[in-house]
Amino acid sequence: MSYKPQVLIIDDATFTRDLIKKTIRSDFSNCEIHEANDGKKAVSILKKLKKMDIILCDWEMPEMGGDEVLVWCREQPTFEKTPFVMVTSRDDKEDITAAVNLGVTDFLTKPFKSDQLVQKLTKAFKRCDKLTDAKGKKKSSVNSGLAADTTDILTTAFGGSHSTKTASSAKSAQKPVQKVAQPTPKDMERTSLQMADIKLDCLIEAINLKSIVLLSKRNDEIHTPLFGSGFIELALPNNSEVTEKINGYVSKLEAAEDKIDSKFIRIVISIIKTDQDHTAFLQKYLKAK
Repeated sequence: MSYKPQVLIIDDATFTRDLIKKTIRSDFSNCEIHEANDGKKAVSILKKLKKMDIILCDWEMPEMGGDEVLVWCREQPTFEKTPFVMVTSRDDKEDITAAVNLGVTDFLTKPFKSDQLVQKLTKAFKRCDKLTDAKGKKKSSVNSGLAADTTDILTTAFGGSHSTKTASSAKSAQKPVQKVAQPTPKDMERTSLQMADIKLDCLIEAINLKSIVLLSKRNDEIHTPLFGSGFIELALPNNSEVTEKINGYVSKLEAAEDKIDSKFIRIVISIIKTDQDHTAFLQKYLKAK
């Protein structure tokens, strides 16, 4: 019998715990699920079991908050490296920075959809090398966050050695993608991220009113501050002369491929609302796509 990965769900909202349990049972059926409605009960469970593969924890709870649970876990040799996903409605720069400094592994922002949860769980299971056990299936021969043809397209898009782009394919790259779990890079819109003295050529992987997800080619000479601020310039899809500078900060930076030498990086930009509110422009942008 295969090993059953242990997952702990900590949230004072029954609805949230039930949604997470339903998703795990549907997509990771070989797991053993534990749950707690506050931080103190969660710590009690962890002390008793002395083993946990993934922890999904709400931030604001009675008795003991998620940040306190995180601090306790990182102080324990048994749980200091356990993937810890903070499930929260908090998305302020200060909160994110604080959680990262405490040792959080990843974030899942409320409200969330089941496919978003699946993506976070998949990453966490890979991190602890329990994805195959969680799914109860044989290991796949492919171990990459991006398919081979996707990597070729990205290499071409950023001017790599496989460049065979034609005028027609370059034109198709202008069609942006919205709220797609695995968009096709050849359909992504080009843009650039300007941060202080750094300018990165990027593709827009996803966009909504709160954040923009970018893909860029890795450059070891560029050390982008994880929580630096900057802007990207967007043009309306049906009118390239109408543009807007969207201010934001880098709230997440990760390898776009699931391997140590990933050629591409994924950058999540949390949009900052300034005196010049970008919401109206973004609504026009999304509607025009």
